[in-house]
Amino acid sequence: MIWMAQLRIPQPWPPFCEMNFAPIRTYLHSVELEYACQQKNIKRAWEFALGRALVRYLVAQTGNLCFDGIEISLPSLSPPSLSVNRSPWHLSISHSEGAILAAVSRDNSVGVDIQFTSKNRNTSAFITEYSVFKDCTVDTFYSRWVALEAYAKFNKIAVVELLNQPFILPTEHRISHGQDNDYCWAAASHQDVQIKELATPPFKIK
Repeated sequence: MIWMAQLRIPQPWPPFCEMNFAPIRTYLHSVELEYACQQKNIKRAWEFALGRALVRYLVAQTGNLCFDGIEISLPSLSPPSLSVNRSPWHLSISHSEGAILAAVSRDNSVGVDIQFTSKNRNTSAFITEYSVFKDCTVDTFYSRWVALEAYAKFNKIAVVELLNQPFILPTEHRISHGQDNDYCWAAASHQDVQIKELATPPFKIK
């Protein structure tokens, strides 16, 4: 089983201060809160803090209610790692323009990606330059993009390795897609694994 959820934050980003982050404080370890408060970029501080709150919210839905036992590595050159009561779990997380998508699982690899479908991005240039987008239109470009990103995370490879070849999904793998207003998302997993999408967590950020 894979648990997945999304979160949206009203724009522009509110100041990262005690009054505003109080609703998620219980979801953060002290070292994480300290790290977020040290960020000079408000967007970066909120993405970091809310991403970790969302991951702990997801793990809690599986019955693991003790947040102290949910450890998420601090930012580094490697993707974040997750352990629950000292046992490693699978984790994937993505951010885009005020949206956060995260997925966790005890036993199953997963990769997720979310993108804001900006009308100002020159998608035609990508379609012309990279083989993987050759069969895309402007309307289908973002579905392929998030699928590539999710699949790359799932297989722990760089997305650049997929750009100059047709995108052929192995039969044992699956990519789930979604479109929510101005956002497009995808989740890559094994074919026989169930993905349970949960409701947006009740974080009241103003």
